[in-house]
Amino acid sequence: MAHTILGGLEPGLARAFLTSRVYARRPHRPGVFVLETALGRFVEVYSSLEEMGRRLGSVDWFATSGSDFISLLPRDCVVIVDRGSDHELYLDPAATVAAAQVVRGG
Repeated sequence: MAHTILGGLEPGLARAFLTSRVYARRPHRPGVFVLETALGRFVEVYSSLEEMGRRLGSVDWFATSGSDFISLLPRDCVVIVDRGSDHELYLDPAATVAAAQVVRGG
């Protein structure tokens, strides 16, 4: 069951994402892989190497904080956390950063 969060993200969840280590497929050029669909632009990120391996198999990867990952994103991309899992989550990067600022008090 996928959860979509495109605004009004709970501040604690936002902070958890931004401060956690996340894993993504490493592109050949600097940046991130962007999935272009009729529904919009998406970027996949995973909570663990095991979760990424279940979805993508053996691929080159990189790890960074959620905050650093968001800083790599092109405009208008939605982040899919753990795509294809029963806990798949869609995050709007701007809403995630804004919600985390509530936790930090500014």
